[in-house]
Amino acid sequence: MSNQKNDDNIPMINYLNKIFTLKDINDVFDLVINTIKVSIGCKRVSIMIADTTNEFLILKKHTGIDDQIGENIKIKIDDSYAGQVYRSGEPLIINNMEKFGLVKQYSDYDAFLIMPLSIINHENKKTIIGVINITNKLDNKPFTEEDEKIVSNISTNATLAIAAKL
Repeated sequence: MSNQKNDDNIPMINYLNKIFTLKDINDVFDLVINTIKVSIGCKRVSIMIADTTNEFLILKKHTGIDDQIGENIKIKIDDSYAGQVYRSGEPLIINNMEKFGLVKQYSDYDAFLIMPLSIINHENKKTIIGVINITNKLDNKPFTEEDEKIVSNISTNATLAIAAKL
């Protein structure tokens, strides 16, 4: 049983060994997305970064989303759950899309997790640069607090690596 626990840590160890050595921001995005996919078992992950006006979130990289949706698609921050997470700096788990008034056009399943990409500075002030959207768990189960913790750990380092390259 302990070997399984060690094997579960391999994606995170590989992630931590690579995240700050990557030179290209697209390589950072790819590493973040792939680590989340493997770590929590999901099909769809996207990274959105706020524009300089803080009016829009811009889709920078995604996987598992229709190929017709390209990068640099903008969504208005005030009109989305991703924007709500961006504004609040707090993660959001939606495990019943109908309850939230959402249609399943965003996911084949009910589960949806949005995590802020945030940095806490030395004065304990939080700066949010974007969000990570995660849907379509492979097991079709709700997101858990454990999933949230895993994605939070990934996003903390991702934020630092992304902010250094923006």
